[in-house]
Amino acid sequence: MSKKLVGKYKLASSENFEAFMKELGVNFMLRKIAHNAVVIVEIIEEDDGFWILKNDSTFRHLQVRFRLGEPVEEVTPDGRHVLTTFTLDEDKLIQHQKATKNNEKDTIITRELRDGKLITTCQCEDVTCVRVLHRIN
Repeated sequence: MSKKLVGKYKLASSENFEAFMKELGVNFMLRKIAHNAVVIVEIIEEDDGFWILKNDSTFRHLQVRFRLGEPVEEVTPDGRHVLTTFTLDEDKLIQHQKATKNNEKDTIITRELRDGKLITTCQCEDVTCVRVLHRIN
């Protein structure tokens, strides 16, 4: 993975996040809470080839430990259990979340640095959301 992505970031803005959550089937009340949450994301590289993606907000503290290309079980901020595989395409970290229940949907989350900001693009079917995070360390 590009070492440029390693760091801690704070959410600065979101575009279309509520529509993205609605597409996932997140209930109205949880969408409102998540939309207003303070979010800190941290990407850590460990010495053993593993990476950690931490996602801390005012209502959930989650992390996933992974190796590129290897599926791992993950619980998402909205409580879904998914099978996640991270890949790297140049300097983009791509997270494929495969639903484990028939009534849930797959998502793709792409993270990349642009002008010192972590740009996170979330895709679920035809709905796309873009979240911009500023480096805080």
